[in-house]
Amino acid sequence: MTFDPSVSFILKTVLPADARHASTARFLVVARQAAVLYQSLMTPLAGVDGGILERRLVLLAYYVGALKELSDAFRDLDSSGYLEWLGHVPANLPDLDADIRLARSATDRSDPRSLYRLLLKRVRDDAGFHVQRESVLEALRALSEFRYQAAECAGGEQKVTWVPAASAILAQMIYGDDSGDLGAQVDQARQLHKALQNAAHDIYFLLVRMATETPHEAV
Repeated sequence: MTFDPSVSFILKTVLPADARHASTARFLVVARQAAVLYQSLMTPLAGVDGGILERRLVLLAYYVGALKELSDAFRDLDSSGYLEWLGHVPANLPDLDADIRLARSATDRSDPRSLYRLLLKRVRDDAGFHVQRESVLEALRALSEFRYQAAECAGGEQKVTWVPAASAILAQMIYGDDSGDLGAQVDQARQLHKALQNAAHDIYFLLVRMATETPHEAV
């Protein structure tokens, strides 16, 4: 969409304080949270020491958790009928329909084969934002015979920079024992991320453009 990002507006003209626009704002806010985590996750590593790898692993868990929350925000917006309304708005959004279709399929909670069920909810519940004791117990059982260095420390005060056992447990909860489909799930997650980011920004910029460029009735 052609859009002037420098335009300004009074918030209530774009996002009035009502339930439907609260769903839109939620979608936008969580999209930006996921975008920031994704950008951090994609930043090239400054090295390969244990502490750096641990930070990358933690970021991955939180990012997948954020993508799950973004999926929930999308479904909330979709259930309000707002996305159907967009189909009747004259706008140059040729990719929005495709992004919405992809997101609906990937975030379908009723489909046990959806990305939401296979990856997003599992990682979010087990390792990102929530850490379930039962999942930790399963990881402990899987890793019980492995040997780990107690920690890596830096400086005279022995500041802890890495705890290998904790990283191994987290990795086990994220990846599990059978990672045969993980590559495909990661590819699907990237596609979902792109679709949801595009949809959130298209919807937001459309509302801003309608509020600042042409007279309109409240939508």
